[in-house]
Amino acid sequence: MPENNKENNKENGHWEYVDEITFDTSISQAAPPSKYRWFGRGPPDYSKLDFGDAVVSRSIDPNVVYVSSNIQPDSSCFVATAVYGTQSCEELDILREFRDEKLRPSPIGNVLVDVYYKVSPSFADFIRYKLPLKNVVKKILVEPGIKLSKKILR
Repeated sequence: MPENNKENNKENGHWEYVDEITFDTSISQAAPPSKYRWFGRGPPDYSKLDFGDAVVSRSIDPNVVYVSSNIQPDSSCFVATAVYGTQSCEELDILREFRDEKLRPSPIGNVLVDVYYKVSPSFADFIRYKLPLKNVVKKILVEPGIKLSKKILR
């Protein structure tokens, strides 16, 4: 990146991922919020926050916000929702149908779904705003899962 673009970025400012907050996952199935810090001259520009359907909470420090998913565990395909950026699309409907019709009725499938709901929320929040990683997960995990689900549902 040319040096003058870096300077321009500093002048205009930007929100940058800093850290994931840790908390006791036995209390909540929700994924921990991610911490973002404002880097730039002057006060933070909250209009530059674009996290889709996520919940953005300001902290005591005006340069810090916490971003967490507002997706409910019992109705969502966390990773696919993070990849597609929505809870309602044909691909997610296929995954939900597979979960409800093929996995939930069997004891082993039910265990797999429960494990997924424990593990995937934090993974989904981790990839949600990282476009390169999100694209990799889409290609190697989500899209093959959708294709396999379609074949099994037929």
